[in-house]
Amino acid sequence: MRATTEALLVDDNPGDTDLTTDVPSQNSCPSHIHPVLEGAEVKSDPTSGTIPILVFSSPLVPDDIARSSDAGANNYVGKPSDLNGFVTGREGP
Repeated sequence: MRATTEALLVDDNPGDTDLTTDVPSQNSCPSHIHPVLEGAEVKSDPTSGTIPILVFSSPLVPDDIARSSDAGANNYVGKPSDLNGFVTGREGP
């Protein structure tokens, strides 16, 4: 039995949020993904400050990567540019 993955998803695009929450369940990956629109205070909260943060954004822009790191993100991944990329896990351009 697979462990259920818990994730906080910060995204301002409802379409991407839907895809990001649907794809794991369609691929037999049990998950509870909790979408929110704003995540600026996550690292400063003592109850969530130790949770690894992955920025999932597009496109891969060096300034965005640097800002994400400065804000406390642990990693940055480019969003896929199409539905096939979401399903296969390929990053965007």
